[in-house]
Amino acid sequence: MLAGRNAETNKSASIRVLPCRQSALTLVEVLITMSVLLLVVGAAVMIMRGGNLAYTVGIAKVDVQAKMRGVLDWITMDVRQAPSWDIANNVPTPTHIKFRRVQNVDTATGNYILEATFVEYDYDGNTDILTRRIVNVDGTVVNALTFSDIAAFEFSTIDNNGITVALNENDLRNSRRLVITLTGHVHARTIIINVPLSEEVKVRNG
Repeated sequence: MLAGRNAETNKSASIRVLPCRQSALTLVEVLITMSVLLLVVGAAVMIMRGGNLAYTVGIAKVDVQAKMRGVLDWITMDVRQAPSWDIANNVPTPTHIKFRRVQNVDTATGNYILEATFVEYDYDGNTDILTRRIVNVDGTVVNALTFSDIAAFEFSTIDNNGITVALNENDLRNSRRLVITLTGHVHARTIIINVPLSEEVKVRNG
């Protein structure tokens, strides 16, 4: 019995408990991990910035389009109330028109009775501003309204061949069609947004 116990004791004594080896990241592994994280974070930031810029540009484009549409509405509303010959009589140019609106019709003759004041549109390419004025016969300005952020503006008309040409007296008299073309622009951060619009108006005869 003693011999058996000694054998078990010796067997137990021969068993070694090996220490656990803890795995640790090397410097290279740490640098690689940090690089990957930086790439992921950087890509996420770029995606967020790109989405934010696209949203800003989209909103700015809608705003400037609405603003330019408002300008066209003002001009077309005025021009539709004017006889073509009165626009032609007041030396129209690609950046300037002047006319009187129809106030009434003479029932005896059928002729138009025009307002005493003139409506005048004048575009200044140096300031990107279109000005609408109400002007007396003597040239004094009754009131004025300005439209800004217009990068390009032109009045044109249609000639006898159906071609759009720069506004001139003769072709306007013949076609009675006034074409308004403008380009609004706005800055959205570092981007310049240009929005072109055009409208053709059939002018009264008389």
